[in-house]
Amino acid sequence: MLLSTTTTTTSSTTDQTNESDSSNGNGIDHHHHYHLFSNIKLTNNGGHQYFSLKNFLSNFNETYKIDDNIFSLDNLNCHLKNFDNSSDDQPSNATHDDDDENDFWQPVCSSNNKFYVFSAYIDQYNRSNLNLNFFNTDYQHQHHNDNQDYFVRIIAVTTLTSKDKIICSYSLDEEKEDDNGRKQIIQKNWFRQGKMKPIREHWNLQYSAFFIYCPLPKMIMINTLNNNDGHSSTMLMKSNYYLSIIALSKHWYISNNNDDDDDDLELNRLLKQYAQTMKMIVPSNRMPIHGLQQQQQQQNNDKLAVCIKPLHYYYNKTINLIEFIELNRILGVRRFYFFNHTVSTEVDQILRLYQQYEPELLKILQWKLPIRSQLEIRTEGIFAALNDCLYRARYNRFRYVMFIDLDEFIIPNNHKNLIDLIENVEHFYPNKIGALSFRNGFFYLQYPNDQQIEKLIDHNNDFDDKTNLHQQLITLTKTWRKSELNIHKQRSKCIVLVDNIIEMGNHFVWEFLYGKHIFNIDPKLAYLHHYRVCEFGGNNCIENNDHIIDRRIYYWSKSLLNNIHYRLQLFCDSIRIQQKSIMNDICNFI
Repeated sequence: MLLSTTTTTTSSTTDQTNESDSSNGNGIDHHHHYHLFSNIKLTNNGGHQYFSLKNFLSNFNETYKIDDNIFSLDNLNCHLKNFDNSSDDQPSNATHDDDDENDFWQPVCSSNNKFYVFSAYIDQYNRSNLNLNFFNTDYQHQHHNDNQDYFVRIIAVTTLTSKDKIICSYSLDEEKEDDNGRKQIIQKNWFRQGKMKPIREHWNLQYSAFFIYCPLPKMIMINTLNNNDGHSSTMLMKSNYYLSIIALSKHWYISNNNDDDDDDLELNRLLKQYAQTMKMIVPSNRMPIHGLQQQQQQQNNDKLAVCIKPLHYYYNKTINLIEFIELNRILGVRRFYFFNHTVSTEVDQILRLYQQYEPELLKILQWKLPIRSQLEIRTEGIFAALNDCLYRARYNRFRYVMFIDLDEFIIPNNHKNLIDLIENVEHFYPNKIGALSFRNGFFYLQYPNDQQIEKLIDHNNDFDDKTNLHQQLITLTKTWRKSELNIHKQRSKCIVLVDNIIEMGNHFVWEFLYGKHIFNIDPKLAYLHHYRVCEFGGNNCIENNDHIIDRRIYYWSKSLLNNIHYRLQLFCDSIRIQQKSIMNDICNFI
């Protein structure tokens, strides 16, 4: 069912638009709540029970009365309390009002399965190896009323074997005043049939991350011409468009045959025939569409962002988190994307302070996905997070994105930073690179600490580490590495050119823009430093393997220690007395 949500308005009126198929505007009074699948009789077909969407839509105007005799929210796993993003144990996003920070997991209650959507992004057909015929419905209708260049890509999660039919419901809220000066909310709606595809990396668990694809009505975006240089640009007609997803499960099959294409065509006809009726339904989810602002077709900024898998298990390694941020900043990173599932109180405080002092450095997305990690879905929905981050960084105009974990660093051996390394490789292979792959090297935490760092600190007159902070940094103390590196695609990690990537995996890229490729980087240039305990427990990893010593990170040790000390001093001087106890462990280092 579609659960309505309350939106306060003063009044509403009817507005008309010109699009012929489903765009006749309809003012909706959001004080009324309509539930889509109520008061519907089951029909029997060959021993199987089905609901008739067509019969429901044709009789909907006479069934406004809410009746949950058939379905209940409990049965649909659709508790709104699971989606409250304001709990005290999460870092606050109050310092930002960008719409790219307003995403959170929302339910699609019309499905019989657990079904959630997170974010929506404008994408291009020619960039995504797709065209309008991908939607495989009414071609003449699609080409006539839909944008030829753009569609919307949604990040979602549902059951891996889902056969749901997707309805994309676009809405535009306009605030106007009547003759008496009273504010009105006028809502216009457009409906399209969408498609969905599981993201390839799902480990065959019950639930998977999905891409949902929605055609984009021409009424929402128009293509204009930049008179200065002749390049095409994209312009938004309005700024307050939203997209909702309606999923019709197999119990709502349109026809009784086994041909999906016939079902798609019938659903498309129903959307046009009952467009006015569909406007009376308030969906259970509502996402801003990222990328609808006026936007010139220009080169991305030559900046590097990093995507980190969801923070979970109440992550509490505070000093190592600061070490991760500050070392990567030295290496060229300008934006960190965090997906917060659960963190400790101290880590929460650090994230808040970073956002307070450098609001553009960290972007924190709340990640309350109500599906059991590792039992129903892989690692808190990691593949939904990685692909959301890919498109979010593209929307934020970053050129490069690095995908690593908090215990990993891509370290260049012949360059001062990662930007120099990437540009150097691009120079030799222009217009061919989609991603760079870096082999994994294990710096096991069971190896003894390197005492060379003590000598380095003692002989450095510019830095006096009286608090022994250096002893807490894994990158300076753990320099013994397993001699053998993993091969590419086996624990390797990537830096990608965001415009050239369609689908991201954990250790490699699943799909590139046509003509782009992955380049395997020689370890002599750079490789992944991975700091962790033995993968399978015990100490076999250090007892049965040869090791070498790699002190390359010492090249940046002075800058790293100075930056961390400065950061701790700034944070600890700024917090209130009552917060000192939270930060006591790390404030002791200053």
